[in-house]
Amino acid sequence: MFELEKELKELFDIYEKSPYELYLVGGCVRNRLMGITPKDYDLTSNALVNESKELLLKRHFRVLETGIKHGTITALKNHQSYEITTFRIEKGHIKHRKPKELVFSARLTDDLKRRDFSMNAIAYSPTKGIIDPFKGRSAIENQTIECVGGARLRFFEDALRILRALRFSATLGFKIAASTKRAVFACKDLLKHLSKERLQSELNKLLMGKNAYEVAKEYQEILELVIQEKIENLGFLKNAPLNLELRLLGFFKHQKSLENLRYPKKTCVLFSKAKECHKSFLNIHNKTELKFLLKNYDLEPFNLALDFYALENPKHALKIKRLLKEIFDSNEPFKKEHLALKGGALQSLGYQHQKIGEILNACLDLVIENPKNNALEWLIEWVKGHYLPNDAINLSPIRQKN
Repeated sequence: MFELEKELKELFDIYEKSPYELYLVGGCVRNRLMGITPKDYDLTSNALVNESKELLLKRHFRVLETGIKHGTITALKNHQSYEITTFRIEKGHIKHRKPKELVFSARLTDDLKRRDFSMNAIAYSPTKGIIDPFKGRSAIENQTIECVGGARLRFFEDALRILRALRFSATLGFKIAASTKRAVFACKDLLKHLSKERLQSELNKLLMGKNAYEVAKEYQEILELVIQEKIENLGFLKNAPLNLELRLLGFFKHQKSLENLRYPKKTCVLFSKAKECHKSFLNIHNKTELKFLLKNYDLEPFNLALDFYALENPKHALKIKRLLKEIFDSNEPFKKEHLALKGGALQSLGYQHQKIGEILNACLDLVIENPKNNALEWLIEWVKGHYLPNDAINLSPIRQKN
């Protein structure tokens, strides 16, 4: 039924000629049934890890012991890798996330019934075909996300499944079944037991989903619990490009909320600068005003803020982009490094190091207002007329024109 790559065929051939079973399982089977090429393949077997390892080494597969205590090894060949996990039963769970005990099983059904959603509880082998005891194919055909067994029990075992349900709904465009939806809201407080990193990871995937707006609107209460702030603007998600930083900029209000979810420092700083810059666009009407704004921000937060502003005020954003193009096409200065006058030249003229930044900043203001002033001789003469060497006493207002 499925077209399998050479290495996968070889894996199945190895197990077919042994006393053991081997199946593709989980997301890769779901994706295949949806016509999507899987990014990776998970397999499950009734062979214990040492038994699988022995089989594979005989056929020149490399084997990594990636999760022996969980019954998992990784088989590698020709730069392809495949995780193979022994059928297992999970007993009890710690902090609504990790199983207290794993019991290896000889039955495929035991392994499938511990999984989160019916669409992910389907197995496949070339000889036995599709194994679907929990009607996962029907769920896929009906574009429905439904827990295997009781939804509340599934969420109690692993609270991350609550966000996974929302994430799959956003990325696949499937609806969450009524019984599972009720359990999502009933069990929402379990989310507080999860690590911030896990919450962040699922939230990112959700926000990048094609149905992010619809899911965020329907489950706003859940997402507010995750980010610990009130969500005031969801409409931007309707037309927002698939850029995570931009979607975070619209979704969150405060940098602190990103920090609480353990977003990288770089992401938090970019968010903060872009939020700040975004507030200034309404006051930009000409190139000079735009250059003074560019002076204060790096291009990365500036461009991010402008892309978001374009979702709110496309006409004015287009005008700003035209002004920006004119500035770049004309090589008009807006940063200190664009000045014809450099710090070294000021030092050679006897100006103190601690004042050079102030002087260059004053020069930059001049050339932003009039790019023709960005000439070395003119700037030197202006500095000599406004600052004394050595103590660099300011003799007149910095923005005073000649």
